[in-house]
Parts: sequence; structure tokens; C-alpha cells
Amino acid sequence: MALCEIAGIRGRIVMHVIGGHVTTELHVDGHWGYVDPRMGVYFLNADGKLASLRELCADPGLPDRQSEAVKHDVVGYETWANRRTRSAVYFSPAEVNLFEYYSLNDAARYDYHQVPRSAADAAGLREINREYSKIITEISEQAR
Repeated sequence: MALCEIAGIRGRIVMHVIGGHVTTELHVDGHWGYVDPRMGVYFLNADGKLASLRELCADPGLPDRQSEAVKHDVVGYETWANRRTRSAVYFSPAEVNLFEYYSLNDAARYDYHQVPRSAADAAGLREINREYSKIITEISEQAR
């Protein structure tokens, strides 16, 4: 999002609480568009513009109507099918989606230092994440 801000494109953080994922929406062509830069995932609406989170939640079939070109943009270490499955959770009525506006002007508020994977493992963060995901998935399935 920082590079988008430098280019004059506003962005906001999207947090999928139940799905356990953080991504972005960018304000492009006069409206918000959902973009997951880590996974190379985005969706186009019927007008060929980036679909917003609101559009994706309102039309659960929209992700299934994406072109092969859109599907091809998924990062090499992931698959469209897996991302589509995860997206069904992110856009579900049971999901809790939160937004936070982000600006480089606020950079002093954030701690950007990287935690090595070995340190995250030693601190039990990955195990905590697995347990969190398991519990949230159970809750999500019960809500359906």
C-alpha cells in the first residue's frame, strides 16, 4: 500500500477476522477495489473494474466468474482453487471484516522490524495461529 500511496492511490487494510488474513482495498477509478498483493489475487466486476469487498460479499458467485487471465495472476506458490476456497470464507456472511486506513504519514506508529521464522516458531506463534484457525473454522462452520 505504501507504493500505491506514493503513486497517489489511497489504500486501506482489510482484516478478515475469522479467515485469519490481512489484505487491502485500493481506491481506484472512483471506488474501492479488493487486492491481495501477497497472493496475487483480485477480482473484476461485470464492468471490468476491481471488485470491492462489498461487491464480493453481496455476490458470492463473482469470484467464480473470473477470466483465466485473472486466475493466472495468482502467485506461483499458490493455486487459484485454494485461494478461491479461502475467499469463500473471507466473503461469507459469517466473516467479520474490519478496515483500517493506512498512510505513510503514520509510519512512526508501526513497528516494521522482521521476526525471523525461527523466532516466531520458538515463540509458539505458528502453533497459536494453527489453533486460532482451527477454532475459527469450527465457529464459521457452525454459523452456516
